[in-house]
Amino acid sequence: MPSPVACVTRGAKRAPGRLGYAPLPAVMYVAGDDADAKRVVLGLVSELGFQAIDAGKLAIARLLEPMAMLWIHMTMNRDQDLATAYALTHRP
Repeated sequence: MPSPVACVTRGAKRAPGRLGYAPLPAVMYVAGDDADAKRVVLGLVSELGFQAIDAGKLAIARLLEPMAMLWIHMTMNRDQDLATAYALTHRP
């Protein structure tokens, strides 16, 4: 009997920040090994108002955890507003 197949894609456990504030959208990185599943998750993340960015393979998800830990620390211990979110900028 074949075993079931699961697609694992990593996004955020909790979405920080309120969406739609100017001038930059909050960024959400997505990591996963299944290209089709990742495409779906990136679409959902975009529909929620985030700037969805493909971070690469699922192994990269471990690099996203420190970003979440910093956000939690800043909001819980440094009195930073829960509406705080990461944004990505580019030099002109």
